[in-house]
Amino acid sequence: MARMIIALAGTLILAPLAVGTALAQRQASGQSEQAVNMRLVGTNDLQARSAYQPVIQQQGGRWIAY
Repeated sequence: MARMIIALAGTLILAPLAVGTALAQRQASGQSEQAVNMRLVGTNDLQARSAYQPVIQQQGGRWIAY
């Protein structure tokens, strides 16, 4: 009984480490879980600005957000 408890405890401790190692290797190679037949070719930090920048203009008597 004690051996079973020790084996179960070891499995519960080592299993997340194995999964974490596999994910770290995948991220290091530039792959994600959703990437299929794709690879990262570049990035842009947007000069520390938000990607969403609405522009509000008046057009024909109405205000429109683009």
